Formats: sequence, C-alpha cells, structure tokens
Amino acid sequence: MYLSPARLPPEHQDFLFLSIVIVDHRFFFFCFHSCL
Repeated sequence: MYLSPARLPPEHQDFLFLSIVIVDHRFFFFCFHSCL
C-alpha cells in the first residue's frame, strides 16, 4: 500500500519534515567537515 505524506496526520508530516531536515543537516555538516 502506498502512503503519501498528505494522508498522514499533521504531526506525522511535521515529524517527517523535521527528520529529513535533521538528516540533511547532518549529511551537510559531515561533508563540510570532510572537505576541510
């Protein structure tokens, strides 16, 4: 069954968005420190 973000409750959408942002920032800082 395919679940689109729009079908999730608002709190789940926020958690999904925050998790993506946190992972993205960790990946960015990891690459940034690796390049230094």
